[in-house]
Amino acid sequence: MQNHDYFKTIKVEREDSRIIVYCIQKIVDLENGVLYWEVEMEQVLEELGNRILIVDFSGVDILASAALQFLIRLLFCSKEKGFKFGLCGFQPNVLRTLKNTCLTDLLPIAKSADEIISNINKRNINEAEK
Repeated sequence: MQNHDYFKTIKVEREDSRIIVYCIQKIVDLENGVLYWEVEMEQVLEELGNRILIVDFSGVDILASAALQFLIRLLFCSKEKGFKFGLCGFQPNVLRTLKNTCLTDLLPIAKSADEIISNINKRNINEAEK
């Protein structure tokens, strides 16, 4: 029998206005728990409510294609369900992968959680002024 804690791929901090998810897996691919990562993220999305989702990738060295697919699904899910999210903390090599796949043009990427909140607040102000 396998211990699910061994496959724990994220650490979650819950706050009033946001949920911060820290990816704690150095390599996110099929062999290293991307399926568990997706299950854990789905549980976070179920409890999100009207809070902002922030996913911090500072602990990740490699994102495989399966993880990239999940990020694209997260984008479509955010549009469908209407929640706001941002991704931050990418290592230079991971950010380069996102740029090479043009995902930096689609995904809300920032350097830090605070920058994500600031960007979302600016968008809210701009939308309210329209």
